Amino acid sequence: MPPFWGQGEQEITGEKQNLSPRRLLKGVPGIPQGSRLFYDTFAEYVKSLGWFPSAADKCLFLNQELKERCALVLWVDDFIFLHETDEIWRNFLSKLTQRFTVPAVGDLQTFLGMSVRFSQKCLHISQAHAISSLLERAGMLDCNPATTPCTPGILWTKKDCPAVPEAAERITHYRSLVALANFIANWTRPDITYTVNKLCKFMSNPGPVHWTALKHLLRYLKGTAARGLSFDFSAETELALHGFSDASYADCPDTSRSTLGYVFYYGAAIISWSSKPYSFVTTSTNHSEYMAFAQAAKEAQWLIYLFDDLEPTAKHSPVPIFVDNSGIMQLCRIQLTTRRTSTFASITISRVNWLSNRLSPRNACQVQTIWRTY
Repeated sequence: MPPFWGQGEQEITGEKQNLSPRRLLKGVPGIPQGSRLFYDTFAEYVKSLGWFPSAADKCLFLNQELKERCALVLWVDDFIFLHETDEIWRNFLSKLTQRFTVPAVGDLQTFLGMSVRFSQKCLHISQAHAISSLLERAGMLDCNPATTPCTPGILWTKKDCPAVPEAAERITHYRSLVALANFIANWTRPDITYTVNKLCKFMSNPGPVHWTALKHLLRYLKGTAARGLSFDFSAETELALHGFSDASYADCPDTSRSTLGYVFYYGAAIISWSSKPYSFVTTSTNHSEYMAFAQAAKEAQWLIYLFDDLEPTAKHSPVPIFVDNSGIMQLCRIQLTTRRTSTFASITISRVNWLSNRLSPRNACQVQTIWRTY
């Protein structure tokens, strides 16, 4: 509520008495509900054209009546239309312009700050411009590149935070840099996800150690600005879903919580990834690994739903998930129960039961072993 409307029992006097809230009859730019209102309007109209949202992602619209494969992806008020023939695109655009103003159309080159480049049977997505903006904001355009996102084996703790917080402007600067790095990590750079996640823990009171780690990350981005996601659709590439999951054990010195991570591939292209700490304390290495596998199985189940909508005639399950822990193989395959596994918390038991259903004879995912080589 604006301050001139008064706070609590504060009395409004003078000209402010003539001011009163008004109910908006339509959305206007800048209001928090603007994105939702536009989506409702857009979805209602495209439904009348035969395009319905996917059950896996409400921003993905599909038309099952068409013989050709095509899809419509909406992000706030920007959209991507994927099609096989130009006739489908022209028909859809002619109907869309009857209801909405479409300022510019053409081949996809940039989207949400991402650069999209096509070549024969290959698609490459990168964020070189966003990385350049990040380096410019940090004043490190001319820095020397680094070969790793962070120093191997280093752990950052709250003890590294200064007893007296830095100036508010400097803390805000740290937050803005980490936030932009997080945006880059979530879209096209899974290789920096772990480091960004750790730096986010100290947003309220960063110390010199955290600033050094952030600068190291920026130096790594400086040398790898052109990297991104590549999708190879050549005939030699086998297009199938598979994933990997792994976890640490009590690697956070402050909370003794573990970190989980998983990544999923479609063929040779990465399509989904995550690296984040647990919301609870695990009791053993097997406990940590099992919970990471459970989270990966949830993501695999969602990917199956998504790909079933995109390609209804193809079979996408079961999805193999590779792990490097023999104890997890036993727990998943024969549901081994011992005194040590009985120490799993109640929050874990629900995930065990859920995962057991996914690994049943009519399974959605399979666990397989990949051994490390040193």
